[in-house]
Amino acid sequence: MFDQLLETARFWCPATQARRYHAALATLLAMYRHPQLDDADKACIDAKLAHIYRSYGIYPWWRYRPNAHPLAMAADRAAAMYRLSIPTGIAQLGWDDILHPWHRQGMVLLHYDFRTYHADTDEAIEFLVVHGITSEDIGRFHTRWLTRWRDSPSETEHTPKYSE
Repeated sequence: MFDQLLETARFWCPATQARRYHAALATLLAMYRHPQLDDADKACIDAKLAHIYRSYGIYPWWRYRPNAHPLAMAADRAAAMYRLSIPTGIAQLGWDDILHPWHRQGMVLLHYDFRTYHADTDEAIEFLVVHGITSEDIGRFHTRWLTRWRDSPSETEHTPKYSE
């Protein structure tokens, strides 16, 4: 009973700055890295995810759905790449350095800590850019993406409803 209570309390702990940063870093790096892998590595990742999910009694349905959320898939794949020791694509930087110790306990914790359009996500994106990893898919989670749309002129000019 105490173990079950501890497991429940673990999910309700608030995310710290370090956990949000590392969750963003791992998720965005997995989003960038997965298409570059060969088919054998992709099959190993899918098999590992099926094995992990099976222990929870869940089937990894998103593998066969084209409209699955890319962040959910990337977070799961980051955890699988960590467990399979697949290289990150950044020289001298392994998954041990990228994943926060909290996220190594369970892959669902990456989902809880990742925040789109957050300052910690911006830091993670800037870290990836410094290391030569740029992509429009990654850049759209930066807060600059929001300001670009917010500051652009509207497509239609506002006209008063009633003219005097």
